[in-house]
Amino acid sequence: MVHSLRKAKNESYLNRLLEGKDADFQRRVLALAVEHGLSTSDPLFLIMLSTGQLQVLLEDKPNELDSLFKRWSNAIYDHLEKAKRTAVSGQEVEIRKMVGRLILHCESKERSRLRIMLPAMGLLLVAVGFDAAELNC
Repeated sequence: MVHSLRKAKNESYLNRLLEGKDADFQRRVLALAVEHGLSTSDPLFLIMLSTGQLQVLLEDKPNELDSLFKRWSNAIYDHLEKAKRTAVSGQEVEIRKMVGRLILHCESKERSRLRIMLPAMGLLLVAVGFDAAELNC
């Protein structure tokens, strides 16, 4: 009688330990007990389960952590690509502005050269014209 009460109490404790866990987790815990030849009502098994529960959970965690790191890696890569595109786009805009300014500056210098050269060319023509007139005399 005492043995069956203890067994029922231990089964109840096992149920509380496994409560809220998915069927796969429960299956693996029971498979672990069978693998090691433990009874699910054995107090030693219950202590191992309550203290070693982390071991069973950690069997899943490497895959979950790997998946998490891959998602983070992809998210970081996407953000970096977006930042790169934004930076390149901004640089292209600035380069276009600078090229436009440079063209305007060069055109301005050309116009100023022309303004300086027109009077000089006029003087040159006048001087050549005087020289030619003197030669014809």
